[in-house]
Amino acid sequence: MLFILDFTSIGRKGQTNNSIDISSSAQLRAEIFQTTLPSEFPHFLKCMLPSHVTGGFCLSFPKRFCVSHLPKHDVNVVLVDEDGDEFSTKYLIGKNGLSGGWRGFSIAHNLVENDVLVFQLIETCKFKVHILRENCLSQIDVAVVLMDLIVEAHNGMIINNIF
Repeated sequence: MLFILDFTSIGRKGQTNNSIDISSSAQLRAEIFQTTLPSEFPHFLKCMLPSHVTGGFCLSFPKRFCVSHLPKHDVNVVLVDEDGDEFSTKYLIGKNGLSGGWRGFSIAHNLVENDVLVFQLIETCKFKVHILRENCLSQIDVAVVLMDLIVEAHNGMIINNIF
């Protein structure tokens, strides 16, 4: 049995006619994925820009997240990838983001523009980082597609478009 997904029912602010302009399939998959994360672990997503993955290698976090969940001073932050490998980075309060060590994480994971990362705070100053690639499907991507497929089938909705 073949199921084809229809994501046109997922709306964003300012959109009309139940259609979305999907500029990044990774962004859409990340938005769906983060809805599956437990609420006790705060999280946010970040779409990779050229300055995040080449050149400057500085990654800013959402200011509201920093104010609510991170220390009010510079501190080391650990990033844990999907294989459980840990990377030490430096969080700079003045930049609301990562500097030292971020370059190593980015290069080690071959991050490129438009990849989307979901940062999930699992301990004080420790993030689990989920990577949703723009140009290929990861295990998370496949799980998100399957999960959505099951939900749609369970709800008896007509599934007529593929992303």
